[in-house]
Amino acid sequence: MQQPKILKNFLLLLGLQASGFILPLISFPYLARTLGIEVLGIFSLVQAISIIVTVIADYGYITTGTQRVSVHRDDYIYLGKLINASLSLRLLIACLASCIGIFYLIFALPSGQVELLSLLSVLTMALLGSLNFPWFFQGIERMPQFTLILVASRVGSVILLFLLVSGPRSLSAALWINILPQLVGAIYCLYYFSKKLMWRYEIPKFSIVKEEAQNGWHFFTPTFYSIFFTQMGLVALGLYQSQAVVGGYAVMDRLAKAVASINGAVNQAVYPQAALAMSRSHAEGVQVIKKYAAIFLPFFLLVCIALAIASPLIVKLLFGQVYVKFSDALSLLAIFIFASAINTFIGVIYMTTSGRQKEYSNAVLFGTCLAMLIYFLAPKLIGYYAPVLGLISGESAILIFIVYKLLKGDKNYV
Repeated sequence: MQQPKILKNFLLLLGLQASGFILPLISFPYLARTLGIEVLGIFSLVQAISIIVTVIADYGYITTGTQRVSVHRDDYIYLGKLINASLSLRLLIACLASCIGIFYLIFALPSGQVELLSLLSVLTMALLGSLNFPWFFQGIERMPQFTLILVASRVGSVILLFLLVSGPRSLSAALWINILPQLVGAIYCLYYFSKKLMWRYEIPKFSIVKEEAQNGWHFFTPTFYSIFFTQMGLVALGLYQSQAVVGGYAVMDRLAKAVASINGAVNQAVYPQAALAMSRSHAEGVQVIKKYAAIFLPFFLLVCIALAIASPLIVKLLFGQVYVKFSDALSLLAIFIFASAINTFIGVIYMTTSGRQKEYSNAVLFGTCLAMLIYFLAPKLIGYYAPVLGLISGESAILIFIVYKLLKGDKNYV
């Protein structure tokens, strides 16, 4: 009975991730051609900061929240308290992280290039992200409505981009339109909780929020390091290179991250079942993880080979000749995509469900530190190859660190 359910959940999550992959292939080429390569660089920097802040504000609930909801799915009192505590903590983090992100943009971008309205989109994105609870629906394994609503809102945002973005002066409009899915998702989550769970928001005691922060730290730190690892390369490039270089690399970065986002669907579909199996026995949990790794990893390998070979043609068809000179970055990023697929199974899923999240956190910290060194020391020497090298080196370091820890420890773990 579990196999059809996990297949259904995977297909739903894949549909959600596919909308995040396919729709940008429609909208981002339009933005690249309409905004121009330099304004696209500014757009990409603001988007990168928004993503970093939003993921920080989530505080790792995409992992720990899914796990806890899957175990207590029928206890509405527990779920209501969890929603209140997580919401309070995430809103607080969103405000703090947004202030730091906005300060960076003011410092990094020349005066007058970004309006206040554009900067406020970072704060709005983070606050709305805190009101989204995809991990709740993943935990109870009821994704259809939430998935359809998010996909529909993403389609709507693409339509609005074509209607309202007409040139470089439309930067603010492009940034705010991209917030639409977060807004729609937040409204649906609050409606569902109030109607289905009879939930009402109550400010939790500080001790409860503090306990949430402490309990979620080791789940959050891998996500925190990971988002810095995946997004800071573009941010660092903006400090050393022109907006045109940032815009050119951003196209390759966006395509690579779009393909890699399929890992998210795999993780979110497999994780609840792996967590439940691991709670029964370690051997059963490992068996579940290995079974699905054998299905998905060959698929990722074929996709990455095709991407590495055809990247110049893909970039030319989607974005135009002006971006083709950056396509070698996309070919190299195929290595990062496949390495991250492997890490999804042995790192994100296995290490966290088997109670070794602290070791995984240390591994991600190690890889992130290596990547950050390359991000900030190499751009002046090798330009946009710095974030590429950082991503590949960092992801490889994470895998090596994890494998070393597993081999050094109890061999029955693997």
